[in-house]
Amino acid sequence: AARQGADHRFYAVCLEETLIGFVAMNRRTCGYELGYCFHLAYHGHGYARESIAALIDSMQREGVEQFEAGTALDNLPSVYLLKALGFHQQGTEHVSFYQDPSGRAIFFDGGTFVWKAKNI
Repeated sequence: AARQGADHRFYAVCLEETLIGFVAMNRRTCGYELGYCFHLAYHGHGYARESIAALIDSMQREGVEQFEAGTALDNLPSVYLLKALGFHQQGTEHVSFYQDPSGRAIFFDGGTFVWKAKNI
């Protein structure tokens, strides 16, 4: 299943009748930013890799030549997934999305990853 627009694409990933995750693509200057989330019960079965690879292939046929993604560097399954899909780490960033009970930012080290079509 998919919801698409010119700048934002959201894909629900289903296994038969069960929603197991989603993939989001948001247009950026040089391509699309990739985001994904899969239910923990379906981790490690190749569903994320298969889904994302198919979407990259489809969008590459539409002329998209670059994707960017970010993940926590200690989230090794996500790092391995991006590398298996052909992404290369381009940098790191110190990121905060949450605060502790006293309101101080909780930081983690994130990696920025890029996938480029072979012809560019």
